[in-house]
Amino acid sequence: MATSELIGVGLQIGGTLLGGLASESKGEFDGAIAKSNARLARIRATRATERGQQERDKISLDTKQEIGDTRANQAARGVVEDQGSARALTEDIADAGHRDSMQALIDAARARAANLQEAANLDAQADAARKTGEGQLFGSILEAGGQVASKWFTFSGET
Repeated sequence: MATSELIGVGLQIGGTLLGGLASESKGEFDGAIAKSNARLARIRATRATERGQQERDKISLDTKQEIGDTRANQAARGVVEDQGSARALTEDIADAGHRDSMQALIDAARARAANLQEAANLDAQADAARKTGEGQLFGSILEAGGQVASKWFTFSGET
Protein backbone atom coordinates (compact mmCIF):
# COMPACT_ATOMS: atom_id res chain seq x y z
CA MET A 1 0.00 0.00 0.00
CA ALA A 2 1.44 3.35 -0.98
CA THR A 3 2.27 6.00 1.57
CA SER A 4 -0.19 8.43 0.00
CA GLU A 5 -2.94 5.81 0.30
CA LEU A 6 -2.09 5.28 3.98
CA ILE A 7 -2.21 9.01 4.56
CA GLY A 8 -5.58 9.19 2.81
CA VAL A 9 -6.99 6.35 4.89
CA GLY A 10 -5.62 7.96 8.06
CA LEU A 11 -7.27 11.26 7.18
CA GLN A 12 -10.58 9.54 6.45
CA ILE A 13 -10.46 7.73 9.76
CA GLY A 14 -9.46 10.90 11.61
CA GLY A 15 -12.28 12.85 9.94
CA THR A 16 -14.80 10.17 10.79
CA LEU A 17 -13.74 10.10 14.43
CA LEU A 18 -13.67 13.90 14.71
CA GLY A 19 -17.17 14.04 13.21
CA GLY A 20 -18.32 11.55 15.83
CA LEU A 21 -16.72 13.54 18.63
CA ALA A 22 -18.35 16.72 17.33
CA SER A 23 -21.73 14.97 17.28
CA GLU A 24 -21.23 13.77 20.83
CA SER A 25 -20.25 17.28 21.96
CA LYS A 26 -23.31 18.75 20.25
CA GLY A 27 -25.50 16.14 21.94
CA GLU A 28 -24.03 17.04 25.33
CA PHE A 29 -24.53 20.75 24.65
CA ASP A 30 -28.11 20.33 23.43
CA GLY A 31 -28.81 18.11 26.42
CA ALA A 32 -27.41 20.67 28.85
CA ILE A 33 -29.52 23.44 27.29
CA ALA A 34 -32.66 21.28 27.51
CA LYS A 35 -31.90 20.41 31.17
CA SER A 36 -31.43 24.11 31.96
CA ASN A 37 -34.73 24.95 30.27
CA ALA A 38 -36.40 22.15 32.24
CA ARG A 39 -35.13 23.68 35.49
CA LEU A 40 -36.55 27.04 34.42
CA ALA A 41 -39.91 25.43 33.63
CA ARG A 42 -40.00 23.89 37.12
CA ILE A 43 -39.25 27.33 38.60
CA ARG A 44 -42.12 28.80 36.54
CA ALA A 45 -44.38 26.04 37.87
CA THR A 46 -43.53 26.94 41.46
CA ARG A 47 -44.06 30.63 40.75
CA ALA A 48 -47.43 29.94 39.12
CA THR A 49 -48.57 28.22 42.31
CA GLU A 50 -47.31 31.11 44.43
CA ARG A 51 -49.04 33.67 42.19
CA GLY A 52 -52.28 31.69 42.41
CA GLN A 53 -52.13 31.66 46.18
CA GLN A 54 -51.37 35.38 46.27
CA GLU A 55 -54.25 36.09 43.90
CA ARG A 56 -56.57 33.94 46.04
CA ASP A 57 -55.51 35.85 49.16
CA LYS A 58 -56.03 39.20 47.42
CA ILE A 59 -59.48 38.21 46.19
CA SER A 60 -60.40 36.98 49.66
CA LEU A 61 -59.28 40.25 51.22
CA ASP A 62 -61.09 42.30 48.54
CA THR A 63 -64.25 40.26 49.11
CA LYS A 64 -64.12 40.82 52.87
CA GLN A 65 -63.60 44.52 52.25
CA GLU A 66 -66.57 44.64 49.86
CA ILE A 67 -68.78 42.82 52.37
CA GLY A 68 -67.71 45.23 55.11
CA ASP A 69 -68.39 48.26 52.90
CA THR A 70 -71.80 46.86 51.95
CA ARG A 71 -72.74 46.22 55.56
CA ALA A 72 -71.55 49.66 56.62
CA ASN A 73 -73.56 51.24 53.80
CA GLN A 74 -76.63 49.24 54.81
CA ALA A 75 -76.21 50.16 58.47
CA ALA A 76 -75.86 53.82 57.57
CA ARG A 77 -79.22 53.64 55.82
CA GLY A 78 -80.82 51.84 58.76
CA VAL A 79 -81.11 48.47 56.99
CA VAL A 80 -80.85 45.36 59.18
CA GLU A 81 -77.89 43.64 57.56
CA ASP A 82 -78.53 40.05 58.66
CA GLN A 83 -82.06 39.72 57.29
CA GLY A 84 -83.80 39.46 53.95
CA SER A 85 -82.30 40.92 50.80
CA ALA A 86 -79.49 42.63 52.74
CA ARG A 87 -78.31 39.25 53.95
CA ALA A 88 -78.74 37.74 50.47
CA LEU A 89 -76.59 40.53 49.00
CA THR A 90 -73.68 39.88 51.37
CA GLU A 91 -74.00 36.13 50.76
CA ASP A 92 -73.88 36.73 47.01
CA ILE A 93 -70.76 38.85 47.41
CA ALA A 94 -69.15 36.13 49.54
CA ASP A 95 -70.08 33.43 47.01
CA ALA A 96 -68.71 35.43 44.10
CA GLY A 97 -65.49 36.07 46.00
CA HIS A 98 -65.15 32.39 46.80
CA ARG A 99 -65.69 31.42 43.14
CA ASP A 100 -63.14 33.98 42.00
CA SER A 101 -60.55 32.83 44.54
CA MET A 102 -61.07 29.19 43.56
CA GLN A 103 -60.73 30.14 39.88
CA ALA A 104 -57.41 31.82 40.68
CA LEU A 105 -56.19 28.55 42.23
CA ILE A 106 -57.49 26.51 39.29
CA ASP A 107 -55.73 28.81 36.81
CA ALA A 108 -52.52 28.54 38.83
CA ALA A 109 -52.80 24.75 38.92
CA ARG A 110 -53.24 24.66 35.14
CA ALA A 111 -50.20 26.89 34.64
CA ARG A 112 -48.22 24.69 37.03
CA ALA A 113 -49.24 21.53 35.21
CA ALA A 114 -48.32 23.02 31.84
CA ASN A 115 -44.90 24.08 33.13
CA LEU A 116 -44.26 20.69 34.71
CA GLN A 117 -45.23 18.97 31.45
CA GLU A 118 -42.83 21.25 29.59
CA ALA A 119 -40.10 20.35 32.09
CA ALA A 120 -40.73 16.64 31.57
CA ASN A 121 -40.60 17.07 27.81
CA LEU A 122 -37.34 19.01 28.07
CA ASP A 123 -35.84 16.34 30.33
CA ALA A 124 -36.72 13.72 27.70
CA GLN A 125 -35.28 15.95 24.98
CA ALA A 126 -32.05 16.30 26.96
CA ASP A 127 -31.73 12.54 27.38
CA ALA A 128 -32.44 11.97 23.68
CA ALA A 129 -29.86 14.58 22.64
CA ARG A 130 -27.19 12.95 24.78
CA LYS A 131 -28.01 9.45 23.53
CA THR A 132 -28.05 10.63 19.92
CA GLY A 133 -24.61 12.18 20.34
CA GLU A 134 -23.26 9.03 21.98
CA GLY A 135 -24.79 6.89 19.24
CA GLN A 136 -23.23 9.01 16.53
CA LEU A 137 -19.84 8.78 18.21
CA PHE A 138 -20.15 5.00 18.47
CA GLY A 139 -21.23 4.86 14.81
CA SER A 140 -18.20 6.86 13.74
CA ILE A 141 -15.91 4.52 15.69
CA LEU A 142 -17.47 1.54 13.92
CA GLU A 143 -17.18 3.29 10.57
CA ALA A 144 -13.51 4.07 11.23
CA GLY A 145 -12.96 0.45 12.25
CA GLY A 146 -14.62 -0.68 9.03
CA GLN A 147 -12.33 1.57 7.01
CA VAL A 148 -9.27 0.16 8.75
CA ALA A 149 -10.47 -3.42 8.27
CA SER A 150 -11.25 -2.82 4.60
CA LYS A 151 -7.83 -1.38 3.91
CA TRP A 152 -6.14 -4.07 6.00
CA PHE A 153 -7.79 -6.85 4.04
CA THR A 154 -6.95 -5.10 0.79
CA PHE A 155 -3.32 -4.69 1.87
CA SER A 156 -2.94 -8.21 3.22
CA GLY A 157 -4.60 -9.75 0.18
CA GLU A 158 -7.39 -11.39 2.20
CA THR A 159 -10.99 -11.01 1.11
